[in-house]
Amino acid sequence: MTTAIIVVWTIGLLGALPATAVIVKESLLVIRTLQDTLRMARRTAAAARGVEANVADLSSLAVIGEALRPVDASLGRAATSLEHVARRVSTVLR
Repeated sequence: MTTAIIVVWTIGLLGALPATAVIVKESLLVIRTLQDTLRMARRTAAAARGVEANVADLSSLAVIGEALRPVDASLGRAATSLEHVARRVSTVLR
């Protein structure tokens, strides 16, 4: 009777080995995927901090735009005057 129990127990253990190997393999695949995900999350966090630092100054650019409006208008008037001068010079040179 003891021999029969040992034989049945050994057959059961040997039958469970392939299933155990498959479970270990799948577990290793999941662990590797989780490590890749963690690595990408760390890179994404670093990139997000860089974007945050760059975007933080965007609100101050509106103030600069308002300050440059008079300069833009002055340059527009100067460009118009220069166009008139260029037309006069081109008519004189013809």
